[in-house]
Formats: sequence, structure tokens, C-alpha cells
Amino acid sequence: MSDNESVESSSSEEISPPWGTIPAEIYLLNNYDPQSPLPPSEQAKILISSYIQSGQRQARYPPPPPPALGPQELIFLKAWRPLSIRHLATDPGQIGNVWLRTFYGPGSDAKHAALISHIDLDNAIDKEERLLDDRLLYGRLEGKWNGLLELLPELLVADWEGDERWLGYRRRIAKDVEAFRNAKKRFEHGAVAVGDVAEGTDELAEAMERLRAFLPEEEVQPRILEVLRSHVQAECVVAYLIVEDEEALEEEEGLLLLSFVDAFGRVVRSNRVCASEAEQMGGFWLEEAWGDIAEWQNGKTGSDYEDDEAWEALLKHEELS
Repeated sequence: MSDNESVESSSSEEISPPWGTIPAEIYLLNNYDPQSPLPPSEQAKILISSYIQSGQRQARYPPPPPPALGPQELIFLKAWRPLSIRHLATDPGQIGNVWLRTFYGPGSDAKHAALISHIDLDNAIDKEERLLDDRLLYGRLEGKWNGLLELLPELLVADWEGDERWLGYRRRIAKDVEAFRNAKKRFEHGAVAVGDVAEGTDELAEAMERLRAFLPEEEVQPRILEVLRSHVQAECVVAYLIVEDEEALEEEEGLLLLSFVDAFGRVVRSNRVCASEAEQMGGFWLEEAWGDIAEWQNGKTGSDYEDDEAWEALLKHEELS
């Protein structure tokens, strides 16, 4: 939607929730600069990036009363996010994901219809309305699907339900990071060897003994670190998105992009899956069993997570004690 496009309705319209009461909208209004030389949509894009990086997305209970918005403020909010997808910000469903189509080349409509014809979208994304299929809105996101997060930051957890959930998320990461670092330190100093601890008192040593039953000695420590690293990365994940891009619609395999993202919208891991696997992922997500399946374990590590310290950005905001 262009900044010059006429607004769809007046500030007195009946809309639920009212304008300016969703956490992202509150953040935008609190930081909006009416004197900025930037177009409203560009200023909103910058502010939403800061909002995502803040990690603070909890709603207020009870919800705040609707603010008295001036014409400029209302135009600012509408220039940011189309009204047609605003309801997704407050209704994440059980899974909380979306299916995003970004490719609209010649013949792609028929291919898209064939791709989704044999799956139950309710299993994959809760509701068919969470299939984002609009050439004007999403065609510009081909090759840069994460631009959707600028319109729907709520996909990265719509509401932390107060500070405790955000704190709990980061504490779980910190716990697994500590286990990973301790293992690396012990390996570097040769502190774990056969028989150096009593049976049942050291989980790391026990895990090594189990692996020695079927792995060469030189592969044991790397496998341990691989598993612990996967645990940390899995704790960083807050959501996954299904992306139907050019590769999904133009390549013979028709494989969708499955992207697991952290609270800052960074890709932790991604993989290519067929439509039926994308559908089944919803069940694994609800059962919290997705970390054990091939779609995650064999996924490609995101560029931000190629460094073992990638998770530090999630932990540095405040003390975790």
C-alpha cells in the first residue's frame, strides 16, 4: 500500500481491536515523529525493526483504552500495515504460523492450486485465512520473505503475556548455552575420559559412553557438541513459516521453504519440504516434538547462527537472575 493511497476508513470507525491498542501499534505511536522527512511507511519500517529487536512485545492487561488519534497518526498506522491482515496480529491460532506465497510468475497460479490441493490447510496453518496469497502485497517479497515480519512482527510471538514469558524464554536458552559451553570447556581441557567419573553422576560422561558403542572415538565429542548446539538453537526458535517461493513453484520437486526463526526474526534453521511434510509440521509443533524430526535436524543453519555466539543477542538485554 502506498503512502498516498487513501485511507480505508475514518478514526471513528468500529474496528476490533481499536486502532492504537495492539502492542506494535502502541510502540509505533510512542515513537512516531510527525516531523520526520521519511515517508510514513519507511519510518514505520525502521521503528518496527527496533520494536522486534527490543523483545518487549507483551500486551497490557486489561487492554488500554483506545487513544485519541489525530489524522496523521491514523494515516501513519494504515501506511504501515494493510487492514486486510491486521486481524492476524491478534489471532495467532494454535500454531501461530502462516503460509506465505511470494512467487506469481506466469503459470504459477495453476501450480499453486495443485500444490495445496492434497493437503488440509487447517492442519498446516490453523485456518485458510493464514494462507497469504496476494500478488500486490507479497509478490515484492520473493527472495526476501522475512520482509513479512515488518508487517506482522506478531508472528515472532504476538504477546509475551508479561515479562515472565520473555524472561522464561531467555532463561531456557541460557541453561542450554551453559551446558554447551561446559561441554566445550571440558573437551578442550581433557576433563572427560573413560572411567573418570562414577556411573550415574555425570550426564556428559554417560552420553559419551553411549556414543562410543557405535561411533569411532574421534567422532564422539563432535557429536555431543552437535546435539547440545541443536538444543540451544531449538530453544531460540519461537515460530516457523512456510514459504511458497519461486523454487517451490518452478522446480520439479515443488519443495516449500520451512524457516524456523528466533524472537528477533533471524533464521535459526531452514529446510525444503514437500507440501505434506509442511502440513504434518503443524502437529509436531503442537506436540513440541519438532526438534526430533528430520525437517529440523537436517536443516540448514541460518547465516546468523553459523557463529556459536549468535544466541548472545537474545540474552544480553537484562540480567536473567
